[in-house]
Amino acid sequence: MKSTANKQPRLLPDVSLPEGKQRTQGSLWTPEELLVTLAAYLEMLRLEQRGEAYSKAEHRRKLLEGVLLGRTAASVEFRMQNISAVLLSIGQPYLKGYAPARNVGAKVIAQILEFLAELDPELPIELRRQAPAPTVPPPGNPHPKKREVTLSTYERDPEVVAFVLNRAQGICECCGRNAPFLSKNGQPFLEVHHVEALALDGPDTPQNCAAICPNCHQEAHYGMRSAEIQRELQEFLAALYNQS
Repeated sequence: MKSTANKQPRLLPDVSLPEGKQRTQGSLWTPEELLVTLAAYLEMLRLEQRGEAYSKAEHRRKLLEGVLLGRTAASVEFRMQNISAVLLSIGQPYLKGYAPARNVGAKVIAQILEFLAELDPELPIELRRQAPAPTVPPPGNPHPKKREVTLSTYERDPEVVAFVLNRAQGICECCGRNAPFLSKNGQPFLEVHHVEALALDGPDTPQNCAAICPNCHQEAHYGMRSAEIQRELQEFLAALYNQS
């Protein structure tokens, strides 16, 4: 991330403080603090979903010795509970060790959802369920600032992508319709979707990939029918490759 030594950081109100506790300047969270806390949360969540052991105390210690230096363990615990509340509100699993704390402000909810999309693009999050839309046009930002983040990505085999797209022959393997348009190279535009997400240790193989149209791809990740679509694609691929 870029250094903020000479800049005033954009602050988020720490709405997760216990009721009755006085807020001070130190209780304001920067986006950087929220981002690293969310990254630690997602790491623990992936370990929990895989049935692997992890230590909340160890993750908290690393945060408090790093970007969150000077904060209290209690404030980190409540922020983790805020994240659980946001995940619960969009119908996603959350860490069992962090009971959802629902007193989360609209700005914090929007920030968490934004960072979720950045940290794990394949996480099936319904990003559109955010804070209520404003009733008047917001001023926006004519000169938005850049923000650098360090993310882990997965190497994808280009031969698998090419094979799956060729297998589909321009037909969405989810809805069965023609690709919605031709790409700049003249080929039908479809996207390769991993049915078992790479973020959950899914394989990058033709048996785990489907070529689907952008609408189906977005619905598979963010739609109300996400689980149903995933199940249908699993059945399609199992039948295609005679998997039991």
